[in-house]
Amino acid sequence: IDEDGITTADVLRTAFINLLTALDISSVEPERLVDRFLDWVDSDSDVRAKGKEDYADQGIAAKNKRLDTPEELLMIDGFTPDAVTKLFDYATIYTDGPVNINTAAKEVLLAFGLSEDAAGYIINYRKQNAIRTIDELKVDPIKSNLKQEDNDLINNLISASPSRIAV
Repeated sequence: IDEDGITTADVLRTAFINLLTALDISSVEPERLVDRFLDWVDSDSDVRAKGKEDYADQGIAAKNKRLDTPEELLMIDGFTPDAVTKLFDYATIYTDGPVNINTAAKEVLLAFGLSEDAAGYIINYRKQNAIRTIDELKVDPIKSNLKQEDNDLINNLISASPSRIAV
């Protein structure tokens, strides 16, 4: 939790909502999908504002653990085969680490709240140079055109390892 009371979980929830919105992959509102997903994988039985813990009508219970396969999303109300296919071009269940700034799609960078300018700069920069440390992007702030908010997001959320949002 940072000094403003914002948790990494809050940031990831927002990024997941932003990604679902950007991909336009569901007829169900993104907040509802994310809350249902979080209720499915969390260890409690508390229902989020737009979530769902009770799947008795389907003869199953919320897993209350991490997903083992992407296809498990299909058991959560609102996730369709098309949505799962599109989502897993940008997301993964196999890590809970940060996003790899060297390989992350523009949609992923934007989902975390980076500006269009920052995402474009990163994508152009990495075409010529593998980014080994985040500090490389801040060498010339005038040339990079990164705002302080972008720098903060990059420092806190993105690394030079995994490349997809963990769900």
